Amino acid sequence: MACDVEKTLYSILKTTEFSLQIDDSTSLGNEALLLAYVRYILEGIMVEDMLVARTLVTDRKGESIHKVVENFFQEKDIPMNNITACTTDGAPAMVVEENPQLMQLVSAAKSNVAYLTDIFDKFNAMNLQLQGNLVTLVKCKTVVSSFIGKLTLFKQNIGRREFYQFPHLAGLQISDDDLLAYCEHLEVLKADMIKRFTDLLELEPTHRLFDPFCVDAPTVPLYL
Repeated sequence: MACDVEKTLYSILKTTEFSLQIDDSTSLGNEALLLAYVRYILEGIMVEDMLVARTLVTDRKGESIHKVVENFFQEKDIPMNNITACTTDGAPAMVVEENPQLMQLVSAAKSNVAYLTDIFDKFNAMNLQLQGNLVTLVKCKTVVSSFIGKLTLFKQNIGRREFYQFPHLAGLQISDDDLLAYCEHLEVLKADMIKRFTDLLELEPTHRLFDPFCVDAPTVPLYL
């Protein structure tokens, strides 16, 4: 069962962008452990999973940590360029400046994590509106349609460096390349949502969807 879950996760990460968090810890046997977690969006929902736990057989230097991470990604055939952000637990042993490649991943992490945080918040807010026993198809269509329309507004504003809808990005130094990546990501999200919710978006509301008791009395059979 656990093996199947791992294979499913690896399969998802091969074709999905994700953020990576790297921590180090110590086992009961005083062994140095590397812990890696991933966050990604799956069907509009933010998912967090533990990716790997490996023993550091050498030391906790950035170069050693990067080597373990790199070998794992190669072993599982997961492209490292799918990593949109990389963060650490801030421990002194996790100083990433020791390895230029890992430093490159972390250098843009602050703005990428801020962007993903804002996006996840918006998806979570939408998901909350779609929950509950009293939610109707009409409400679902309204919520989803509104969110798709907002994605266009988000893209326009963020492209102009107007971060009204991205409070975590406001005040950060963001490169033009990162802004372009965010705009492209918002466009991909919009296209993906339109594809996933095609049936819902094409739904034609009727009076009975708004009020199931709204009928023409003379047409009701007498036996009812």
